[in-house]
Amino acid sequence: MKNIVYLTIFGLLFFSSCKKKDDHPSPSACFIVDKTASTDIGHTFNFTNCSDNYSTSSWNFGDGHTSDDESPSHTFNHIGAYTVTLTATNSDGVTGTNTRTITLGHNTLTKIIYNKLNGTIPHPKHAYWSRYNSSQVMQYNNDASITSASQIPFTVTLPDDPVYDNHYSFYYRFSENDLNGHTYTTNYFNISDLEINNGRLDKNFIYSGDTAKVSLYFKIVPR
Repeated sequence: MKNIVYLTIFGLLFFSSCKKKDDHPSPSACFIVDKTASTDIGHTFNFTNCSDNYSTSSWNFGDGHTSDDESPSHTFNHIGAYTVTLTATNSDGVTGTNTRTITLGHNTLTKIIYNKLNGTIPHPKHAYWSRYNSSQVMQYNNDASITSASQIPFTVTLPDDPVYDNHYSFYYRFSENDLNGHTYTTNYFNISDLEINNGRLDKNFIYSGDTAKVSLYFKIVPR
Protein backbone atom coordinates (compact mmCIF):
# COMPACT_ATOMS: atom_id res chain seq x y z
CA MET A 1 0.00 0.00 0.00
CA LYS A 2 2.82 2.36 0.89
CA ASN A 3 4.49 1.70 -2.45
CA ILE A 4 1.28 2.56 -4.25
CA VAL A 5 1.08 5.87 -2.37
CA TYR A 6 4.70 6.72 -3.26
CA LEU A 7 4.12 5.89 -6.92
CA THR A 8 0.96 8.01 -6.97
CA ILE A 9 2.76 10.99 -5.45
CA PHE A 10 5.71 10.57 -7.82
CA GLY A 11 3.32 10.39 -10.77
CA LEU A 12 1.52 13.55 -9.68
CA LEU A 13 4.81 15.40 -9.24
CA PHE A 14 6.05 14.22 -12.64
CA PHE A 15 2.77 15.24 -14.31
CA SER A 16 2.85 18.60 -12.55
CA SER A 17 6.46 19.17 -13.65
CA CYS A 18 5.67 18.29 -17.27
CA LYS A 19 2.56 20.45 -17.25
CA LYS A 20 4.52 23.40 -15.90
CA LYS A 21 7.05 23.07 -18.71
CA ASP A 22 4.27 22.82 -21.29
CA ASP A 23 2.66 25.97 -19.90
CA HIS A 24 5.74 27.99 -20.90
CA PRO A 25 7.22 26.48 -24.09
CA SER A 26 10.18 28.14 -25.74
CA PRO A 27 9.29 30.84 -28.26
CA SER A 28 9.72 30.25 -31.98
CA ALA A 29 10.57 33.47 -33.84
CA CYS A 30 9.09 33.74 -37.32
CA PHE A 31 8.40 36.59 -39.72
CA ILE A 32 7.61 37.26 -43.36
CA VAL A 33 8.19 40.41 -45.41
CA ASP A 34 6.49 41.73 -48.55
CA LYS A 35 9.78 41.55 -50.48
CA THR A 36 13.43 40.85 -49.66
CA ALA A 37 15.02 43.01 -52.38
CA SER A 38 14.20 46.26 -54.14
CA THR A 39 15.77 48.80 -56.46
CA ASP A 40 13.59 51.51 -54.87
CA ILE A 41 15.42 52.98 -51.88
CA GLY A 42 12.16 54.61 -50.80
CA HIS A 43 10.27 51.31 -50.60
CA THR A 44 8.49 50.67 -47.30
CA PHE A 45 9.02 47.05 -46.26
CA ASN A 46 6.11 45.47 -44.37
CA PHE A 47 7.06 42.83 -41.79
CA THR A 48 4.53 40.32 -40.45
CA ASN A 49 5.21 38.54 -37.16
CA CYS A 50 4.27 34.84 -37.31
CA SER A 51 6.06 33.77 -34.11
CA ASP A 52 4.70 31.19 -31.63
CA ASN A 53 4.79 30.98 -27.82
CA TYR A 54 5.89 34.54 -27.14
CA SER A 55 4.60 37.51 -25.17
CA THR A 56 6.80 40.33 -26.52
CA SER A 57 8.82 40.91 -29.67
CA SER A 58 11.53 43.32 -30.75
CA TRP A 59 13.07 44.12 -34.12
CA ASN A 60 16.55 45.21 -35.16
CA PHE A 61 16.65 46.37 -38.77
CA GLY A 62 20.44 46.33 -39.08
CA ASP A 63 20.64 50.03 -39.96
CA GLY A 64 20.68 51.47 -36.45
CA HIS A 65 16.89 51.43 -36.07
CA THR A 66 14.74 49.15 -33.90
CA SER A 67 11.06 48.62 -33.15
CA ASP A 68 8.89 46.95 -30.51
CA ASP A 69 5.83 46.88 -32.76
CA GLU A 70 4.18 43.55 -33.37
CA SER A 71 4.41 43.77 -37.18
CA PRO A 72 6.26 46.95 -38.16
CA SER A 73 6.95 48.71 -41.43
CA HIS A 74 10.37 50.15 -42.20
CA THR A 75 12.17 52.19 -44.86
CA PHE A 76 15.96 51.84 -45.14
CA ASN A 77 16.66 54.86 -47.40
CA HIS A 78 20.20 53.82 -48.41
CA ILE A 79 21.58 51.19 -50.78
CA GLY A 80 22.95 48.21 -48.88
CA ALA A 81 22.30 44.73 -47.52
CA TYR A 82 20.64 44.73 -44.09
CA THR A 83 20.24 41.83 -41.68
CA VAL A 84 16.85 42.15 -39.99
CA THR A 85 16.55 40.30 -36.66
CA LEU A 86 13.33 39.48 -34.83
CA THR A 87 13.62 38.48 -31.17
CA ALA A 88 10.57 36.81 -29.60
CA THR A 89 10.44 36.51 -25.79
CA ASN A 90 8.07 34.44 -23.64
CA SER A 91 6.84 35.22 -20.11
CA ASP A 92 9.86 33.40 -18.58
CA GLY A 93 12.32 35.63 -20.44
CA VAL A 94 13.32 32.85 -22.84
CA THR A 95 14.08 34.20 -26.31
CA GLY A 96 14.10 32.95 -29.88
CA THR A 97 15.47 34.80 -32.91
CA ASN A 98 15.06 34.78 -36.66
CA THR A 99 16.95 36.77 -39.30
CA ARG A 100 16.54 37.69 -42.95
CA THR A 101 18.62 39.82 -45.31
CA ILE A 102 17.00 42.76 -47.09
CA THR A 103 18.83 44.09 -50.16
CA LEU A 104 18.52 47.57 -51.68
CA GLY A 105 20.49 48.29 -54.82
CA HIS A 106 20.68 47.92 -58.58
CA ASN A 107 19.63 45.15 -60.92
CA THR A 108 22.74 43.53 -62.35
CA LEU A 109 22.75 41.25 -65.39
CA THR A 110 23.84 37.72 -64.48
CA LYS A 111 22.86 35.60 -67.47
CA ILE A 112 21.82 35.89 -71.12
CA ILE A 113 19.97 33.08 -72.90
CA TYR A 114 19.62 33.28 -76.67
CA ASN A 115 16.43 31.24 -77.12
CA LYS A 116 16.17 31.95 -80.84
CA LEU A 117 18.28 33.87 -83.33
CA ASN A 118 17.33 35.45 -86.62
CA GLY A 119 17.36 32.98 -89.48
CA THR A 120 18.33 35.62 -92.04
CA ILE A 121 21.82 35.76 -90.48
CA PRO A 122 23.38 32.36 -91.32
CA HIS A 123 25.57 30.24 -89.06
CA PRO A 124 28.29 30.28 -87.93
CA LYS A 125 27.77 33.71 -86.41
CA HIS A 126 28.20 35.91 -83.38
CA ALA A 127 25.48 37.31 -81.14
CA TYR A 128 26.47 40.49 -79.33
CA TRP A 129 24.88 42.05 -76.26
CA SER A 130 26.27 45.56 -75.73
CA ARG A 131 25.76 48.22 -73.10
CA TYR A 132 26.48 51.94 -73.38
CA ASN A 133 26.56 54.78 -70.87
CA SER A 134 24.33 57.86 -71.08
CA SER A 135 26.71 59.35 -73.67
CA GLN A 136 26.37 56.18 -75.78
CA VAL A 137 29.96 55.17 -75.12
CA MET A 138 30.26 51.36 -75.07
CA GLN A 139 30.85 49.84 -71.63
CA TYR A 140 30.92 46.20 -72.69
CA ASN A 141 30.28 44.09 -75.77
CA ASN A 142 29.55 40.49 -74.83
CA ASP A 143 30.36 38.17 -77.74
CA ALA A 144 28.65 34.78 -78.04
CA SER A 145 30.16 32.67 -80.83
CA ILE A 146 27.52 30.23 -82.11
CA THR A 147 28.50 27.63 -84.69
CA SER A 148 25.12 26.10 -85.53
CA ALA A 149 21.42 26.28 -84.72
CA SER A 150 21.77 23.09 -82.65
CA GLN A 151 23.50 25.17 -79.94
CA ILE A 152 20.31 27.17 -79.38
CA PRO A 153 19.27 27.92 -76.67
CA PHE A 154 22.73 29.32 -75.97
CA THR A 155 23.53 30.51 -72.44
CA VAL A 156 26.06 33.16 -71.43
CA THR A 157 26.84 33.46 -67.71
CA LEU A 158 28.28 36.78 -66.59
CA PRO A 159 30.58 37.45 -63.63
CA ASP A 160 29.50 39.68 -60.73
CA ASP A 161 30.82 43.06 -61.85
CA PRO A 162 29.44 46.63 -61.56
CA VAL A 163 29.78 46.99 -65.33
CA TYR A 164 26.71 44.72 -65.69
CA ASP A 165 24.54 46.83 -63.34
CA ASN A 166 21.43 48.33 -64.90
CA HIS A 167 20.42 51.99 -64.73
CA TYR A 168 17.59 53.83 -66.46
CA SER A 169 20.12 56.09 -68.26
CA PHE A 170 22.07 53.19 -69.78
CA TYR A 171 21.56 52.05 -73.37
CA TYR A 172 21.67 48.56 -74.87
CA ARG A 173 21.96 47.07 -78.34
CA PHE A 174 21.61 43.53 -79.65
CA SER A 175 23.25 42.43 -82.88
CA GLU A 176 23.99 39.36 -84.99
CA ASN A 177 26.90 39.10 -87.42
CA ASP A 178 28.19 36.22 -89.51
CA LEU A 179 31.36 38.19 -90.37
CA ASN A 180 30.59 37.77 -94.08
CA GLY A 181 28.52 40.87 -94.58
CA HIS A 182 25.27 39.62 -93.03
CA THR A 183 24.54 41.70 -89.97
CA TYR A 184 21.67 43.07 -87.90
CA THR A 185 21.92 45.62 -85.08
CA THR A 186 19.05 47.08 -83.07
CA ASN A 187 18.62 50.73 -82.24
CA TYR A 188 19.69 51.94 -78.80
CA PHE A 189 17.15 51.11 -76.10
CA ASN A 190 16.80 51.39 -72.31
CA ILE A 191 15.76 48.74 -69.81
CA SER A 192 13.54 49.95 -66.98
CA ASP A 193 13.63 48.15 -63.64
CA LEU A 194 9.83 47.96 -63.96
CA GLU A 195 10.25 45.70 -67.01
CA ILE A 196 12.15 43.11 -64.99
CA ASN A 197 9.73 40.58 -63.50
CA ASN A 198 11.05 38.24 -60.81
CA GLY A 199 14.58 38.81 -62.09
CA ARG A 200 13.77 38.08 -65.74
CA LEU A 201 13.15 40.10 -68.88
CA ASP A 202 12.30 38.62 -72.28
CA LYS A 203 13.13 40.66 -75.38
CA ASN A 204 12.07 40.03 -78.98
CA PHE A 205 13.86 41.58 -81.96
CA ILE A 206 12.29 41.46 -85.43
CA TYR A 207 14.42 41.65 -88.57
CA SER A 208 13.35 40.85 -92.16
CA GLY A 209 10.26 39.00 -90.99
CA ASP A 210 12.11 36.78 -88.48
CA THR A 211 12.43 37.14 -84.71
CA ALA A 212 15.31 36.73 -82.28
CA LYS A 213 14.28 35.93 -78.69
CA VAL A 214 16.59 36.77 -75.80
CA SER A 215 16.02 36.18 -72.07
CA LEU A 216 17.91 38.37 -69.59
CA TYR A 217 18.34 37.38 -65.94
CA PHE A 218 19.05 39.93 -63.21
CA LYS A 219 19.61 39.97 -59.47
CA ILE A 220 19.60 42.94 -57.08
CA VAL A 221 22.98 43.80 -55.61
CA PRO A 222 23.73 46.33 -52.83
CA ARG A 223 25.86 48.83 -54.71
